[in-house]
Amino acid sequence: MARRRWPRSSPPITGAIRVDRYDMLNAAVQQTGELAVLSFNLFSYRTDNGRERVISKWNATEVYRRTAAGWRIVHSHWSFIKPAADSALETSVESSAG
Repeated sequence: MARRRWPRSSPPITGAIRVDRYDMLNAAVQQTGELAVLSFNLFSYRTDNGRERVISKWNATEVYRRTAAGWRIVHSHWSFIKPAADSALETSVESSAG
């Protein structure tokens, strides 16, 4: 199967988004045979004028398949964390930082 190129309908964003650090939270791996699923939350941070703030919060799931060359991602899914879930995750971040 040939790979298709994503159409360029807008200019690239390379260098337009700055992330100073990130936290990978609540990571969990489930494996069976030649497949594994990694799920986690990703918080991205940016510091401006000495003040750090969260700029994005994601739910992520990656599916891996073991090959002769090692584990390879065969599927990836990212979605924004719903606002209602923010308070529970922020509590988790604060308690892990303490």
